[in-house]
Amino acid sequence: MSRLHPTSSRAFSRGISLIEIMVGMAIALVATLVIFQVFSQTSSSNRTTSSGNEAQISGNIGMFQMERDLKAAGMGFGTLSNAGGGCTVSALNSAGVAFNFPLVPVLITPGVAGVPDQIDVLYGNSSYLIADRGFGSGTPYTVTTVSSGGIQQGDLVVLTDSGKPPTVCELAEITKNSNADGLTVEHALGGYTDFYSGTVVAAAKHNLAHAAPLNANGVLYDLGPSPDPIHSSVPQAALNQWRVSNGSLTISNALGSGVATPVAEGIVHFMAQYGVDDGAGGATAGDGVISPSEWTTNAPANWSQVLAVRFALLARSPQAEKTAVTIAAPVWASGANTFTMLNLDGTPGAVGAIAAGTPWDANDWRYYRYRVFESVVAMRNMLWPKCYPVACS
Repeated sequence: MSRLHPTSSRAFSRGISLIEIMVGMAIALVATLVIFQVFSQTSSSNRTTSSGNEAQISGNIGMFQMERDLKAAGMGFGTLSNAGGGCTVSALNSAGVAFNFPLVPVLITPGVAGVPDQIDVLYGNSSYLIADRGFGSGTPYTVTTVSSGGIQQGDLVVLTDSGKPPTVCELAEITKNSNADGLTVEHALGGYTDFYSGTVVAAAKHNLAHAAPLNANGVLYDLGPSPDPIHSSVPQAALNQWRVSNGSLTISNALGSGVATPVAEGIVHFMAQYGVDDGAGGATAGDGVISPSEWTTNAPANWSQVLAVRFALLARSPQAEKTAVTIAAPVWASGANTFTMLNLDGTPGAVGAIAAGTPWDANDWRYYRYRVFESVVAMRNMLWPKCYPVACS
């Protein structure tokens, strides 16, 4: 009978060899590299998506705010005649600084050498008077109107004088409307009781630089409360100036403090045009239709022919890509207009299409994604009083 010899346990306790450890580490390293590569691509894709969402949100906010402003353009002076349109208004802002502005609903200042355009929007916000009032006589401190009803103490009014060539205009603050004749309103220095707050305030918008009396046959337009802190709870007059500055769309009220406030980040360019029914380029004048040739950045000769304003905002995503992703400058107005692309340092970028995936170069604008937001806004406050394009009956 054979004897069974027990197998030594040494053969089963040798452990893992160095080669096996190195193979395992190599496999783990490859797996780690794959995981990090997938994570990096996913993270980059997420950043691109989120930055695109930011551009989408900023563009929509900016477009909505500008649309709302432009829809109010001309409120309070929509019956303005072409003779008075464009007159230079002598004014003071809330800080007492003298400045001038044209009496037009919208003023477009085209940018030079690729700089974004600028646009000023003027409108009143009176809750009591939106029609014009003629006046028969005036001095630097009083105006005798056909009726002072609806003109409140604390309102800003524009006094246009059609008796002088060229037309003289002045922005004045109404300080008294309680004269016994029911016609005369005053715009003098000193304290008065503000209608909207019920408190005594000091007149701040009486421009002493305008010393000459206004002639007869002028027209008064009431813009409503002055844009001051005391009127913060009521709608106010506005000369809103829209600008693109430091990668943001900003707004400032020139009748108030004039301080620019950011509205939407990531807006790098802005363009605007008037729609003027003047027959330019062979179109039919006065047909109530804006033909492609009737869109222009030039100030119109006849403001009553301005039917609409169109504008476009260019939003840029904050995410820079490793290779070129925008191969040609964005366009708007169905390709009729092209944005001048600006590099990060503000210099105009090179034009012309390039191949996608081009490595990074000096034209760094190409390595960002863009969205164009555009709209057309009718100048309804300027159209309705005139029954345009036919005469009111």
